[in-house]
Amino acid sequence: MTILRRFMRILILLTVVLLLSGCFSTPENPDEPVAPPQINRNQGFVVDAFRSLANGSPGSLREAYRILDEAEGLSDYAMDLKYLSSWLYNSLYSSLPENLPDLEAVPNSYFSSIVDDIENGVYPVTRIEESSYLFFILPPMSVLYTESDDTLEIAFESLTVGHDLNPEGTLPLYLLGYVEERRGNYDEAVTRYISALQQSRECYPAAYGMVRIYIEEGRYEDAELILSEAAELVQPDAEYLYLRGRVYLGTQRFTLARENFEKARELLGEDPRLLMGTARALFSLNEPEEALETVRRARRRGAGTVETALLEANILRSLEQRIKALSIVEQAQELFPDNQRLKDLKAQLLLETGRSEESRLLLEDVSSQGYAETLERDVLLMKSAINASLWREALIYFQHASEQSRDQEILNLGAVIYMNTGEAGKALELYQELNNRDPQNPEYPLRAMELSREENNRELAAAMIERLRTMELNAMQKSRLKVGEAFLVAGTPEERKILEEALFLDVRNEEALLGLAEYHLRRGDRRRADLYLRQLERMSGLDQKTLDRILILKEELY
Repeated sequence: MTILRRFMRILILLTVVLLLSGCFSTPENPDEPVAPPQINRNQGFVVDAFRSLANGSPGSLREAYRILDEAEGLSDYAMDLKYLSSWLYNSLYSSLPENLPDLEAVPNSYFSSIVDDIENGVYPVTRIEESSYLFFILPPMSVLYTESDDTLEIAFESLTVGHDLNPEGTLPLYLLGYVEERRGNYDEAVTRYISALQQSRECYPAAYGMVRIYIEEGRYEDAELILSEAAELVQPDAEYLYLRGRVYLGTQRFTLARENFEKARELLGEDPRLLMGTARALFSLNEPEEALETVRRARRRGAGTVETALLEANILRSLEQRIKALSIVEQAQELFPDNQRLKDLKAQLLLETGRSEESRLLLEDVSSQGYAETLERDVLLMKSAINASLWREALIYFQHASEQSRDQEILNLGAVIYMNTGEAGKALELYQELNNRDPQNPEYPLRAMELSREENNRELAAAMIERLRTMELNAMQKSRLKVGEAFLVAGTPEERKILEEALFLDVRNEEALLGLAEYHLRRGDRRRADLYLRQLERMSGLDQKTLDRILILKEELY
């Protein structure tokens, strides 16, 4: 099935590329070579008209009609756009005051009244014959402008009728694709968009629709290919630059992403979407201060979304301003109280500000309310349980998270949990896996060596020591290595010498101090053993396992 799906994806991409490049066009004289695609004057009219149409303001709708009225020999698709601009203007604005500024935003109440009419079976058609298939196409456009998911079904049913009346109409195919995209039915939306492009290469918004879908699916190479072909058809506009910026973000070409968003802003102004894209690129380029200023400009211009709050909070978090980040998240929760990503980020910030119990309780409450389980939440719950020394609970979260991902952070936390639940063998297996995946990191073979000592596995400890001797280590890591070497010669005079070398490299090496105390205790030198134990007791931050070992040695000593 995976191979079949991959083949279908390649076939779809090839079809779109050929459509946009005009390879399916038939020349008038088959003996003459096909000229490269050119943007003729009427295609330019259509592009400009659709851009004006998408704005939705009274002035822009009049402008769309004027542009198309000047064009000659329009295609069916362009004629549909001409009727659409006229219908929308007369239906939406005929009762508005004449002195309304051209670029004034459309009041939501006008959209709502049209939606109410449609729901009641009354279509507010002006200057259009009811027998025309446009009767079934144009009303859904006003529904789609409302951005209300509740009305998508109404739009879909009406558009389907319009498409049945005129199967070759480009506009209903594009709009049906847009409805399917809004519904999340991406495969069906792509099929509709391809059909629209087959009817008319001028329908470049269908190509943009496919690009949006591929970006959502993480198929950035496919999205970039379609954008490249679309650029041959139309002059890159603000939407093109915005989508290209998103592709560059997804492929971690952050400088190019920033450049495209800024070029789009030159054409469109301080659009919130473009400001958000710029802020993401800046944040990824490690320019958090400028990113923070940009995302705040986006918020002031109306980008009051969950994405805005999440980005601003994460930037503040990177600047070590976690209290401010927490405040941003809590303000956003007043508007979006049920958003699980906001709750997860709040739990993360609570954990990082030392409020691990509140974090754990919040995460457990989120899980109990039936929110979709996420890997990120499992990791947060695991960390909260570790901070609270609730090792059995942490183990449950680790087992759940490790089923979804073998990420290094998760495996590392799992090893720590196993070490504290008395399952050193399982911790050792995880460290070996980590060491195999990241052979240049000395931390994993060091931990594997230390666990081998606890498991009395000399063979594995020797293998880890040989590997560590070939790696570049700092003083503390060399000290830990010495403790491992001492384990291999335990019971000999050489053990003491190696442990003293370890202590010379790191005077706070707990294992070296414990090893020396045990060495002298075995030889009856109680005074030296007591000296090392007292040195340990003066140290702060000792874990419970070390404290227990000190207590056992003191009992033997006294």
